[in-house]
Amino acid sequence: MTIARLTRLLAPLVCLALAGAVLGTGRAVRATPILDEPLAAGPLRVWADDADASLYYYPPGPLAVAEAPGGGPDVRFLQLVYVGRGVSGDPGRFVAKSVLSFRVQQQAVAAAELAAARAALPPGAKLRALPLRRTEAQVVWTPLADEAAGPRPLGEGRLEEGEAAPAGETWAERTFVLAPEPHGSQLLWDALQRGRVVLSFGWTHWADGVDRPRVEVTGTPGVVPAEAASPASGAQTTRVAGSGAAPLEVDARRFPDRFRRVDLNQSVPPGFALLEVRCYDFDNALRPDLARKAVEVRAAGLRGRTVLQSVTFRPQTPHVAVATVRFPQAVRLDRPFQWRTVEVTAAGDVRTSAWAERTDWISLLDATSPPEARPAPTSPREDVP
Repeated sequence: MTIARLTRLLAPLVCLALAGAVLGTGRAVRATPILDEPLAAGPLRVWADDADASLYYYPPGPLAVAEAPGGGPDVRFLQLVYVGRGVSGDPGRFVAKSVLSFRVQQQAVAAAELAAARAALPPGAKLRALPLRRTEAQVVWTPLADEAAGPRPLGEGRLEEGEAAPAGETWAERTFVLAPEPHGSQLLWDALQRGRVVLSFGWTHWADGVDRPRVEVTGTPGVVPAEAASPASGAQTTRVAGSGAAPLEVDARRFPDRFRRVDLNQSVPPGFALLEVRCYDFDNALRPDLARKAVEVRAAGLRGRTVLQSVTFRPQTPHVAVATVRFPQAVRLDRPFQWRTVEVTAAGDVRTSAWAERTDWISLLDATSPPEARPAPTSPREDVP
C-alpha cells in the first residue's frame, strides 16, 4: 500500500467515540487564599483568606476513575491499525493513531471531616471549597513481564472541561483523554490483553492565591506604627493544592468491548466521531472582548440526517484550549463536515460566522481568532497640555 493510499484512508477517520462525560476546571471564583500558610483544622488542612479574616478554604477531595454501567472502570482504548504487506514493500503492523480515555470523578469531602474542621476554627468561621486553577493528570504503566523495567509514562493527557459540582466552586466529573505514541500504544495494548501490566492514574491540583510571609516586628509598644505590625498582602501566585494517585484496573479479557482495534486496510463503517478542537483566544488572552465562544460542528448522519454538536470555550477556564466534540449518533466519516463559531461579547452581542467545510477528521480543528478579528491593543492616554 502506498503512502498516498494510506493518507486517503486516514483522512475520513477520526477516533471513534469513547463513552464518557466531558472535563474541565471549576468556574472562576473571587478568592485570595494565602497559599503559603496552610493551617491545621481538625482532619483537614485549610488556607485563610487574604481579605476576609473569617473565611477559610479546604482542599478538594481525591479523584477516582468512574465505574461503567456494566461494571469495572469506564475506560475505552481505541487503536487505528494499518497492516502492511510484502507486496507493497511495508510488511508489519503500524498503529496509526490511538486514544485512551476514561471518566474521572471528584470525590466529595466527607461531611464529618468538614464538621470537625469548622469546630476547630474560630467561632463564626466560614469554610468553602478551594477554587482550582487547573488539574494536571497522567497515566503511568508498569509492565509485569519485565521486572527490571520501571514505571513508564504514557504521555501528556488532558482533563476536559465538564460538569460543575453543586457548590459551583469545583468540578464533579470530567473525561481524561490521552493519545499514546504508536510504539507505546502497541506495547500497552499487548500487555493489557495478556493481563501483564499495572496502570495508575495520578493528578495534581493547582490553585491561585497570594504569598504573604509573616512579618515579625520588635520594638517598644506605642512606638512601632500599627501598620508595621500587620503583614501586607503578597504577590499573586499559583501553587500545588493537592496531589495523589489511584490504581487503574483494566481487565481486557472481562470487558473486551471496551478495547477496539480498527483495521485501516478494511472498509470503514460509519462511527461515533471524536474531533479535537483548539482555541487559544482565552489561553493567550487574544480576545478580552469575549465572554464565551462556542464551536459548532455538523456532520452527515445515517439515513440522510444531520447531526450537530458543539463545545464552548470560556475566559474563566483559559487553560482549556483544546476540547473534544463527541457526536451522540453515528456519522459518516467518509464525508466532509461543516463548522462555525458563535461568539458572545462581554456586552452581550452575539456574532455567528458562516459555515466552513472540511474533509480532514484527523487533524486538530483550529478555531483561534485570526489576527484581523482580534481587538487592537489599547495605548495609554497622553494628556495634551
